Amino acid sequence: MRTLRSALSLLAVSSFPLPSTAQQVVAPDNCVLGAVNSTTTAWRTTDGHFQLAYDSTHFTNAGVAGPVLLTRLRFRARDGEPTPGGQAFTGVSVRLGDSAVNYASMSSTFATNFGTMGPLGTANVVAGAAAGGVPNDAVIDIDLVACGAATMYDPSSGNDLLIDITFTAPTPATNLVPFSAGSATAATARARMCSAATTTATTGVLGAPPVVMIDFAGAGGYAAPAAARIERFGYGCAAPLRSFYQDWQISETFDLANTSLLMLPNSVSAPTSYTVIAGGTPPDLTKVNPTANSVADNAVVTHALGFTFNHSSGSTTSINACTDGYVWLDTAMTLADSTPAVAELLGISVAQTARIAPFWYNFHCGRNTASFANAGLHVMTDTSGGPGNAVAYVTWFKVGRSDVTPAGASVSDLQCVLHEASGIIEVRFGSMQVGAQALGITGFSPGRVGTVASFHPGPRDLSHETPFTIEADGGAHALTLGTNTMARPIVGTSITLQSYNQPAGTVLGLMCLDVQSLSPSVPIPGLLAPGCGLSLMPGSFFIHEIVVNPTGTYSAAPIAIPAAWHGQSFYAQYAACDALLANISMSNGLKLTAGLN
Repeated sequence: MRTLRSALSLLAVSSFPLPSTAQQVVAPDNCVLGAVNSTTTAWRTTDGHFQLAYDSTHFTNAGVAGPVLLTRLRFRARDGEPTPGGQAFTGVSVRLGDSAVNYASMSSTFATNFGTMGPLGTANVVAGAAAGGVPNDAVIDIDLVACGAATMYDPSSGNDLLIDITFTAPTPATNLVPFSAGSATAATARARMCSAATTTATTGVLGAPPVVMIDFAGAGGYAAPAAARIERFGYGCAAPLRSFYQDWQISETFDLANTSLLMLPNSVSAPTSYTVIAGGTPPDLTKVNPTANSVADNAVVTHALGFTFNHSSGSTTSINACTDGYVWLDTAMTLADSTPAVAELLGISVAQTARIAPFWYNFHCGRNTASFANAGLHVMTDTSGGPGNAVAYVTWFKVGRSDVTPAGASVSDLQCVLHEASGIIEVRFGSMQVGAQALGITGFSPGRVGTVASFHPGPRDLSHETPFTIEADGGAHALTLGTNTMARPIVGTSITLQSYNQPAGTVLGLMCLDVQSLSPSVPIPGLLAPGCGLSLMPGSFFIHEIVVNPTGTYSAAPIAIPAAWHGQSFYAQYAACDALLANISMSNGLKLTAGLN
């Protein structure tokens, strides 16, 4: 039960500067980043007509208090999706004005939604390229002034904004990227769309509205709207545990490209622990076969190593390499799985065993065969070093994302290397165009050994938190910190921090917040438990909440995110204290950036 809340408030509004007067808003401004929400029924490869109704609060919440001149519309490609663009829309008709109905009551009859509208404009639009970031680039850009559709809009009137767009099919009418969208639940998005697949239809289908950035001349808004983000960092308490991982959630950027990781065993013949260090060795892209072993979307390739490879839960003379970016060290494991899950890696939710995951992801190994000769999954053993010095290579050569259709739009090189002589396991990364469309995992785990699953080591920031050692499990899951369903600190909402896996003997839990962080984390022997690191700046963090005798999952009091925090970052870490207030266990850290969708 909670017994005390600190009166200290780390995040007083006065601690952050107010946003500058500017000319942009984002609508919807409060939805989940990533490919969870997207639409193909606004801009499309056929003729089209769509209307968008956005609640006036998208402007008033951003400080727009009176009439403004709307001057530009920019529609964002689906978050995490790279695209070369190039589709040309000729003679696009666009007009803006007041909606005759509230967004929640938007009609499927186009004419019913028209209120007082501005002038009709006509524009030629070419879909631009998108790099695939989160948030992604705008690929449809309409200059309302240039096309004659600039319109006055006054959100203080209470009227919602209506955008009406009609177009004929683009050239070419292929490979148009989906568009980021708000929630299909109108009350969540505070917006709605009605769309049809012809230019003459009088009615359409209601659905989720695309995300649009609106430029205007007038007071209020944001100079450069920031995206609300949560990024995990540090490592908390990760020892003694026999597994490690980092998982990149939607909106977290993969940052191990052009690096490598080495797992150095304590014994070649019978390893019980590994020291993991960072390296800079790129994939050796000459270690490929004349023909790829697989160009499939979801498949496993069995390969006889030609030597015995010992690892911390056994030994093997054969491996099973999956096109989805991982390698089984157990010949009984033949599953190809394009939906990464930490509980599966650890053998907690399913009876799966030893696996190396350079980057477990939804890859398609044949996606780029038209752009790169011999692209695909390659598995080979190099015996040129002589007896006892064989090296096995698993190479994902020029592979693409399964959900990105055009060849060459997503290209990644990664490699797993097993050394006979030293027992070293390497994972190497080259260029990685994985975006952040879906979960991806880098790590290693013996998984379930016999009937015993591996303990949860907590996420680790592998680009900063090396070297470290993994060894036999110590009998407890690591303390971890997250949020309710990985929600983000969107201005105008609240966010709830949650800690998991309270250590045995915990009598006090401290939810700590700061505006500074430590990366890499710092161990404090004598105060923090062995293997634990502090990720906040000593002497500057505040206690958001104190809880007595926390168990299981602990949810702190919600933290309100006011508009004044827009673009500002703050940090969180959770501490679990025993009765002597010694051997304090720490969670991983969270970096939270307040912003919009």
